[in-house]
Amino acid sequence: MMELKKIIREAAPDYVLNVYRRLRRSLATAKLAAPVVQIYINDGDIETIAGFNNFVSFLAASVKTSGKLRITLWNSDGGLLLLETTSMDHFESRFVDIKSLLVNKGKQSDFGMISLLFVPDNLRSETYKKLGLLASHFFMFYRGSKGAVAMVHPTSTLDYGSPPSGQFITNQVLDTVGLEGVTLYQCNPSQSSHAMTLGLQDAETQGVVCSQTVILPPMGVRKLSFSIDPAIAENIKTLRVFTSSLPSASKPMLCRRYSGGRFSMSHS
Repeated sequence: MMELKKIIREAAPDYVLNVYRRLRRSLATAKLAAPVVQIYINDGDIETIAGFNNFVSFLAASVKTSGKLRITLWNSDGGLLLLETTSMDHFESRFVDIKSLLVNKGKQSDFGMISLLFVPDNLRSETYKKLGLLASHFFMFYRGSKGAVAMVHPTSTLDYGSPPSGQFITNQVLDTVGLEGVTLYQCNPSQSSHAMTLGLQDAETQGVVCSQTVILPPMGVRKLSFSIDPAIAENIKTLRVFTSSLPSASKPMLCRRYSGGRFSMSHS
């Protein structure tokens, strides 16, 4: 094939090659990244609101952009719950209660994974091509029963060919003052099961404070909760999250819990 292309390039006049290149560029589509994924939680203590938006409108505001939003939800064991496509207008944004969305479809799930892909209607627009790789980033809003709130960006992409990653230690430091517990949510956006150990270590000595080993099913999510005993907080000032390995580049989502139902959440 390479030899044939070389022969054609050498034999064809420049104006013919230029016409061919312009035609090829006009027929090519904008490049879309793999769907981004995030973890939703509806366990009675925390509920999730998904913030969707036509982000291409904001990147190319002078071009009126409509498109299709493809939403997929899985339960914690990787079972497919919902696959929905909806239209989005120029500059449109939506806030969707995940629990209500599932209830309307006759489904129920305490937590799991959601993916999103926005596809502009005119994928061959030169404006979209100039934007480079279009990644459908969206934000998740978590609200606790006691009024605490958190906003988190996507955790990973749904790239089935992405290989597992090695050991991971977060660069975030958890201050143990007032800390009552830590909950980790780990997703597996791949088609293979993945065994891993997650836990907390002393940020200074790297000694393991607590850990759990889990097997993540394909497209599944696992929740791991660790209580912070007052004795731990008294002797250890700071903690870090560690994992033995990661299924792709998907780092665990970290929920720090304090008294009175307060929490903060971020990717570790």
